[in-house]
Amino acid sequence: MNNKLVRLLIVILIIFAVAGCSKPDSVATSEKTQIINIGVTSGPFEKIANKLKEVAKNRGITVKVTTFNDYILPNQALVQGKIDVNVYQTSQFLEQYNKDHKTNITAIAKAYTSSQAIYSEKYNDIKIFQKTPQ
Repeated sequence: MNNKLVRLLIVILIIFAVAGCSKPDSVATSEKTQIINIGVTSGPFEKIANKLKEVAKNRGITVKVTTFNDYILPNQALVQGKIDVNVYQTSQFLEQYNKDHKTNITAIAKAYTSSQAIYSEKYNDIKIFQKTPQ
């Protein structure tokens, strides 16, 4: 497993630990098993969460992954108590969501973000979009 993935898994486990401390009533626990419901969007977060599920199982933690194909539903599920944590959004998106929906969802840790770029089969250089001096 590469270093980035290992670090990410550690961060997510920390998220779960903090979530367990901050909302003990929403995380089912027993002497042997802790259950954490995580909401993710499909794609990289889903793959990471499913890998985390495997790692967490070895530590006595049951991870239930709920995959959403929408960017509003994970926060709605969180507010409604259907999931314990979600991992998918930027801090700017969360801030706007809280403002628009009068919620107070709080970021408890940073998570993986993918490198993004502009892709094209038609263009080879971004400079074509720059205005030429007149």
